[in-house]
Amino acid sequence: MTHPLPTQDQIDAFQRDGVVLIKGLFADYVDVIRAGIARDICSRREYLGETIAQSANHVIHETLTNMKGDGGVIAIDEDGNYIFSFNTAGMYRGAN
Repeated sequence: MTHPLPTQDQIDAFQRDGVVLIKGLFADYVDVIRAGIARDICSRREYLGETIAQSANHVIHETLTNMKGDGGVIAIDEDGNYIFSFNTAGMYRGAN
């Protein structure tokens, strides 16, 4: 399955919100996405003042794990700091 290049609106939304979901890519994980993983990470940063790493790790290793879910996120904050947080061996990662 090929995915089209992101539109300018999607790029603007990413720069504004810091969250991107590629349509159809997570079709088998709709329930996990519905749980609001991205929103939970953003809320913890906004209301608790956590770093992107603290927020992502808490949501993946506490919230998602307690729901008996597995998966992960690649999260990037407004300063370009990034975290690969996951609780499954099936998520591979790489960065420059």
